[in-house]
Amino acid sequence: MRDTPGVLFLDDLHAFAPWSGQRAPSWAERAGLRGSLLPPTIEPPPSLVVVVRSFTWSLLQISVGWLRLARRLALVIDEAEEPELATDPELRELAELERQEIRDALGNVRATIAVSGELDAAIEQALEAVRGDPHAWTTWTAEPARAAAPPGPWVEWSPPGGGGDGALRLDDCLRHLAPQLCAPGGRPALLDVAAGARVDLGSGERTPVARLESMKDEWHPCAATVDGERWLRAGPAPRTGIPRSWSLDGADPTDPMPGAWGRPIGIDPSQRVAWAGGRCFFHWYALTEWGPACWTPSSHGWPDGHAKKLLGYKSNEPLWVQVAPDASACLSVYEHDALLTPGLPLRWRDVGPFALAERAAGEPRALFFQRSDSEDAFPGDPERGDEDARDRFATVALGPSDALRYVVGLEAPTWRLRGERGERLGGAEPGYLAFDAAHRVVRRGAGRLLAGWDRWIVVQRGERLVREELASGAVEHLGPAGRAVTAAVALAGSPNVVLLSLEAHAAWVRVV
Repeated sequence: MRDTPGVLFLDDLHAFAPWSGQRAPSWAERAGLRGSLLPPTIEPPPSLVVVVRSFTWSLLQISVGWLRLARRLALVIDEAEEPELATDPELRELAELERQEIRDALGNVRATIAVSGELDAAIEQALEAVRGDPHAWTTWTAEPARAAAPPGPWVEWSPPGGGGDGALRLDDCLRHLAPQLCAPGGRPALLDVAAGARVDLGSGERTPVARLESMKDEWHPCAATVDGERWLRAGPAPRTGIPRSWSLDGADPTDPMPGAWGRPIGIDPSQRVAWAGGRCFFHWYALTEWGPACWTPSSHGWPDGHAKKLLGYKSNEPLWVQVAPDASACLSVYEHDALLTPGLPLRWRDVGPFALAERAAGEPRALFFQRSDSEDAFPGDPERGDEDARDRFATVALGPSDALRYVVGLEAPTWRLRGERGERLGGAEPGYLAFDAAHRVVRRGAGRLLAGWDRWIVVQRGERLVREELASGAVEHLGPAGRAVTAAVALAGSPNVVLLSLEAHAAWVRVV
């Protein structure tokens, strides 16, 4: 990609997006955002202008790690909503101290320009200050999938938590299972934090891991890197105004970096991006040489985010997040819904002499949930998209391309929300449906969809398990399940999935 400078607006919801309303810069209005989208990237452009309102200056604190990835940075500060800065010397002095602290932490600031509402000339001046860097943008490239590992035995697992009577809850188990899967040397494994060991799921062999047992926390699971040597760890707030710190613990640990509130959700097998959050939203973190750098959040509500509260009190907590190998789609699964969105949440649009950051828009975008047909089902009308109608998440697998964008299991009454209306998928017969990015059915199949990622899905038919290749329809027989399968999680980056068999006080996992 050419060495185009970028312009990014930081709004008051921590979201990188152009402002709306009368303060939108006139050059952005003239461009009309009609330029073409540039290839996806998680890194900032080498030359970057960040426009921020003075009263949201502190939001830069959680973004320092990501902004440091730019080689040349200019800051434009709009002081229109804090006119007292121009008349109160003490407030001005405090503001300058805070700004200098951020500039020192960034280390790449070429100019700081403060204005009061008139942004056009200031942004042009900032662009001139960062021009001249010959480095090209770093774009996202697809990682090749690992070869499928052979099926392994059922391995007993002791997940953290349990109710007052010690009984295990499925969602709590999934919240720990999904992010703690890894594949050191290409061999599927699980970080067993209760035992302080990494479990080889092909053999059941356990390898002690230093400091892992300290992560035994029912409410804050750790998220493993693909080699199983390190994990994403949430720490206490390092200073006032920063809600959370994040680091990679384990082998060669990193120092804490500022970030947003939440719990670890997962790390992409490419080890370029991680996710953490809770309830209706999560943040994306770029994994840098110095640790997890807070990049940008998902949005709060449909059509960009998950339901926040159900029935006025019931939380909706994250289970896992996956991104397509080419970053063309993202699937985030919460307790009560599964959300499909168009890949990386921040995109850059070429509008001439610069590129403008914007929130990802368009397709594919849909939300999936199950709702029982029984009389005691969750209240709310699923056809109207009512949040209270979302009993639990539907089984959804993220496909390899726009032609095979996602697969939905129909083992229970399953609904899809697009726009303002929900629609029931399938009929009375169980099975699964595959859809393209325009949400058209492109394939139907029989059996219980367990999980899948990219080109592969694993389906249960009676007592037998099969792996299907979506494009060709080729089937690989994996043998009998061996136990009742309660749920399954795809091992992203490979054709394998990990099965979960759950009883009241005991759990088993198996790779197939």
